[in-house]
Amino acid sequence: MKYVIVSTYEKQGGAAIAALRLLNALLEAGVDANMLVLCQPSNMSKQVVSFQDSMFDGFKTYLYKAFEKLHFIKFQKDKNVRWLFTSAKYGFDLKNHQLIKSADVINLHWIHHSFISLDGIKDIFKLNKPVFWTLHDMWAFTGRLPLFWRM
Repeated sequence: MKYVIVSTYEKQGGAAIAALRLLNALLEAGVDANMLVLCQPSNMSKQVVSFQDSMFDGFKTYLYKAFEKLHFIKFQKDKNVRWLFTSAKYGFDLKNHQLIKSADVINLHWIHHSFISLDGIKDIFKLNKPVFWTLHDMWAFTGRLPLFWRM
């Protein structure tokens, strides 16, 4: 069985640490597991793979984050909450990534911060593979970002 964990970060934040611990536990149990992350991994493990292949992908990530923030300006009623929500309108298309295509099981962790859009999540579910979404915060059902989220 091939298992892929998808997380925006490898080690930044509690969700990333939990995802990395799960990866290590799966590997110790003999499962063929990998972790796909948006941001450059630490190169501590060859099972952690960065989605960003080029500087252009890094620039697109920055643009996606900016577009997400600008999307909500027209809805704001109070400047104090301007950047607390995301529409998840922008993100990368993961359905054709080799780790996703070859996986038997897909486990989503903390995937916002412009990593995957809602359409991208829908495309992953359309692959007809078991998908587990580990909810580390309430973003999946409220659209609200953690307080530490910044540009």
